[in-house]
Amino acid sequence: DRILIKGEAIPSDDELKQGVYAIDYAGNEITDNIEVTHNIDINQVGLYDIQYAVTDSEGLIGNVNTFAEVRAKPVITVNDSSKIIELGSIENNQEAIINRLKKIVTVTDDEDDALQIPVNLQINEGTFNSNESGIYPVQYIATDSHGYTTEITVEVEVSRTINVSVPTVIPFQVVTNLIDEEADPFVSGMLKLTNKR
Repeated sequence: DRILIKGEAIPSDDELKQGVYAIDYAGNEITDNIEVTHNIDINQVGLYDIQYAVTDSEGLIGNVNTFAEVRAKPVITVNDSSKIIELGSIENNQEAIINRLKKIVTVTDDEDDALQIPVNLQINEGTFNSNESGIYPVQYIATDSHGYTTEITVEVEVSRTINVSVPTVIPFQVVTNLIDEEADPFVSGMLKLTNKR
């Protein structure tokens, strides 16, 4: 029986034959005659049949079946919109910092999710400081119920939001159609707009 990881390369026939031997009735090794067939879908978690068939010099055929199990590692997805943290927005304690950093990622695992088993997420915040502007590498390690782990490092930015005021007074000039030819045909002034929220 073999354990394979979802998304990785399917083993070659030679790799699947490692550890498998065949001997005919006369005691001769005929391992080289082994043929392998399987229905493995490496992108889908589940059990898959592997069949080994060997033919001896007299045309006699022997078969043995086994299986491969495709398992999934945890997947860590980064929520890009959550990677920027407002300066001073987190309480200065470990629990508050970790809870905020958790919001930056989403962790999934095909098997554990189906069984409603939570995936363990470890966060190593390193030198992260929510009270000092900068970019901090934060390490995320996810471990599923089989002990498989996925590890990534996310650069988290701490910055202050700058509010920019845009002038709402706009100069304008209007050409008028006045009857008096001696009058100034242009009317100038300032138009003030009010922002309504």
